[in-house]
Amino acid sequence: TWQIRNSGTCDWGTGYTIIYSSGEQMGGPSSQPLATAVSVGATAEISVELVAPATAGDYTGWYAIANASGQAFGFFSVVITVP
Repeated sequence: TWQIRNSGTCDWGTGYTIIYSSGEQMGGPSSQPLATAVSVGATAEISVELVAPATAGDYTGWYAIANASGQAFGFFSVVITVP
């Protein structure tokens, strides 16, 4: 779960999605709709269900928000260490 603030100039509505961008996908979906609309200036918790790899190491996955036209913006990452 990430806490993300909409610091842009338009609301993120129901046509917006979270998309996998690069790095380790960790079993997460390629895309999923935002669970709720996020108004300009508002903060929301955005979650993606992931599964840690079985092999020890450091893993980074990059995700983004995409508008209704599929244009990605607002990249964010998850970093985990598997002992």
